[in-house]
Amino acid sequence: MSHGILLQKSCVANDVVAYNRFAMTSSSVDIDNGNVFRLDTQNLYNSSGSSGYSEVWDVLAPSTTGSNMDGLWMANQESPNTTVDGSYEYRGLNDDPRNFYNIGGDVFSAFKPQVGDIVELSADCFVNTFSTNVYAHSGSSVYTLYWSDTAATGSRIGTGALDNQRVTAYKLECVDN
Repeated sequence: MSHGILLQKSCVANDVVAYNRFAMTSSSVDIDNGNVFRLDTQNLYNSSGSSGYSEVWDVLAPSTTGSNMDGLWMANQESPNTTVDGSYEYRGLNDDPRNFYNIGGDVFSAFKPQVGDIVELSADCFVNTFSTNVYAHSGSSVYTLYWSDTAATGSRIGTGALDNQRVTAYKLECVDN
């Protein structure tokens, strides 16, 4: 299975530290780069229940309740070229970025897209297939993006255009977050 690939082309978070955070999911939830989520609370306890992760934020799936689709964050951990086999991790065996994902329970980097940011996302970052739709937006209780022909309310990344590469990818400009 291929995993999502994110390239931050021109993003405010590249220059403003405040739009970057460290995040963590539960051990049962793996996150691809380019997935979107909320970061509402800091993780004050590590897996053994003792204090130790005060700079790490808890990942929550977007929700249609209230304003929970606004202000979403996106996973953007640099691939360490790690191959996972059961409980073993091997580095440097496979440099294909389609094989990389953020393992549940591990800390990874995230950024908050700002209006005008430009990113490129592989097709694996989307739930449905691109056709004539021009907007990508988050959905309730999922981390992946959806293609749509209208700008949805809440957080979204818009104006998708097909890019011809070995991996199908889309160049997107953030129009609302």
